[in-house]
Amino acid sequence: MPRQLICLDSGRLRTHNISVKKLSAVVALGLLLSVAHDAGAAGQAWWQLGYRPAPPSIPGLMEPAWTTRQPERFKLHFMGFYQVKRNPSAEHVRIWLPLPADDGYQTVYLFRVEPAPARIITSRYGYRIAEFDFGVLPARSAVTVQFDAEATIGLYPGAVNPSRVGTLDQIPQQIKDDYLVDGPMYKIHDRIIVDAAREAVGDETNPARMMGRIAWWVRHHLRYAPNNPRKSAPAALEAGHGTCTEFSFAMVALARSLGLPARYLAGSPDRRRLFQSSANDHNSFHKIVEVYLPGLGWTPVESSSGRSDRLPEELVGWATRRMFIFVHEPEPNLFPLDPRYNVTTFVPFGVGSRLEISRNENLQWSKTDQ
Repeated sequence: MPRQLICLDSGRLRTHNISVKKLSAVVALGLLLSVAHDAGAAGQAWWQLGYRPAPPSIPGLMEPAWTTRQPERFKLHFMGFYQVKRNPSAEHVRIWLPLPADDGYQTVYLFRVEPAPARIITSRYGYRIAEFDFGVLPARSAVTVQFDAEATIGLYPGAVNPSRVGTLDQIPQQIKDDYLVDGPMYKIHDRIIVDAAREAVGDETNPARMMGRIAWWVRHHLRYAPNNPRKSAPAALEAGHGTCTEFSFAMVALARSLGLPARYLAGSPDRRRLFQSSANDHNSFHKIVEVYLPGLGWTPVESSSGRSDRLPEELVGWATRRMFIFVHEPEPNLFPLDPRYNVTTFVPFGVGSRLEISRNENLQWSKTDQ
């Protein structure tokens, strides 16, 4: 299926020249601002009601046979501050922001993005990615991207009953085609991955139990260590430590190597405090795993958080907190998301570039009265 491109009026994109010393002060000031904007700024924003991608040709994709628990409604405000460190090849500064969708995890009532995107990229599965193009910017220039939303978000359903799950041969072919493929962060044919998958799963064939054993094995063979370089799955397993990103890559790699479709999810867990993130805060944005279980659909699996004493059968369908989901890993080679990051991308993954950008991103949560 060809990618759908929707062109939008990009409006007047603002850029800033700012010294590194002023970076923290500007970010702090932005976090203290309310989500209300003046008329001029509102004119540059792009508004849309929530959307629910549901391609009829891929049964079970967006209608999981489970529901979240204890839903609550929140207002959310995302601010990303991006400063150009080097741009020796005079490249365009582009930022890609996945737009959260209605699905089994959340209902998004409305959102506003500022500035207006230059275009929207739509994946085969209906997920949307906003692209912002700020043109060629020199070193020390900075740009911002902001996002406001209201959404109802629930707790994840909890442990899955394996008797409700079908067999691997009942998985739709399109999902196999897209989510059993290899990738540079997975390396599913690497001997480390093949041996780990065999050790983790043994002779188990039930997809839910397989994924539970994979999650348990990874959580007991990787030690959580913040601010790691983002490594591929075999490199992380060999090193023995990583962040939620490496945990997720390892789980996905083991699952795919055994014929079980899996992908990463990325977003922000519920952390209702003001200064909750910095460029190196891996607790403010989080990556977990989705596994495709025939009969249930895409089902969440916590990557690295929570108690380590959970049994394998308790790990599928569970995550520690509510999580606002921005990213469902798109089909292979969909330009341009970088799987190593949890929300935005500013240099497409796998594309040679000399552009260097520092980031500071924050998502504020506030509970509504509804």
